[in-house]
Amino acid sequence: MAGDNRHLQLRLSKELRKEIGELSLSLGMTASDIIRGALFFGLPIFAQMAEIQRETGKRLIRKLKMESRLRSGA
Repeated sequence: MAGDNRHLQLRLSKELRKEIGELSLSLGMTASDIIRGALFFGLPIFAQMAEIQRETGKRLIRKLKMESRLRSGA
């Protein structure tokens, strides 16, 4: 929603702060704009990675259960 602003505090390592600062200077953007952009573009990617991780975990559990059943039946 337009105008629906929230404040968020982040603890960043010195290295990450330095990297954001350097990027800020080279692009002529504020550090806040860079962080907002990273979140805007990075969140969908992170969500996809989390979904892939969940699916991989489910498949692994199914495979382990199947192997366990095969071993116990042999």
